[in-house]
Amino acid sequence: MTEIRLSRFSSSPVLAVAGRLGILADYDLELTETIVGSSREQFADLAAGKYDVVLTSPDNVLRHLGTNPGLRMLRGVDHGLGLSLMSMPGLDTVSDLAGHRIGVDAPDSGFALVFYEILSAAALGAGSVTLVELGTTPMRTRALAADQCAATMLNAGHDVLAERAGANRLVRASQLLGPYLGSVLATAVPAATESASGITDFLRAWDEAVAAAMSPANEELVIAEITTALRCEVEAATEFYATLLDPTEGLIPDGAVEGEPLETVRRLRATYFG
Repeated sequence: MTEIRLSRFSSSPVLAVAGRLGILADYDLELTETIVGSSREQFADLAAGKYDVVLTSPDNVLRHLGTNPGLRMLRGVDHGLGLSLMSMPGLDTVSDLAGHRIGVDAPDSGFALVFYEILSAAALGAGSVTLVELGTTPMRTRALAADQCAATMLNAGHDVLAERAGANRLVRASQLLGPYLGSVLATAVPAATESASGITDFLRAWDEAVAAAMSPANEELVIAEITTALRCEVEAATEFYATLLDPTEGLIPDGAVEGEPLETVRRLRATYFG
């Protein structure tokens, strides 16, 4: 059995389905998952050889190409999974955020660039708010609930949980940006060794798991896995499940990483960080 070491920020319904249905075992793979606290930590460990694959924002890959030119995007995973700017009650517009603390993972990568675009669309600059580094999406969800920040970008069901807890959904990224690539599978393992390292089989298993997660026959199973992963009620899990299947914001059936969605990510990086 081949071990695949993978790091991620939050739960993945695709990986949950792969485990539940025995898809990984069918390919003689053993998955070791590590939940990381920030994108900086994730890519430092990837460069050090601690992971075979990372589940991450494509912008994180673009940002680190300069120091790790061997980075490659293997699969497009989703179109943002409901990525939205969520704010505490009483802050009803983007303009209301001026002077407040905004939670980010890192101020120079990932979803922070989407936030800058939202500010720009509201005729505000990054200097109009105070950015605070609060870590991954689950961490920022907890920080928003604890009033440690006034707003933050949330997705992958955490936006649903925040909204059901009283937060305002100020802007959906898909409505502002159009086609967007939310997350990818990436690696620094040389392409020539993909097969020997088990990555080729992992990608085959991933593709099979995506198809299974999107199959109507597995709806109850996927919702149950979401309920467990997010520790939420079935109604919230069902709402996130609908996002998974949404062609604008949901999973990417063919795993494409090129085209307009990736170009949106490239444009944001060029606009805000050259």
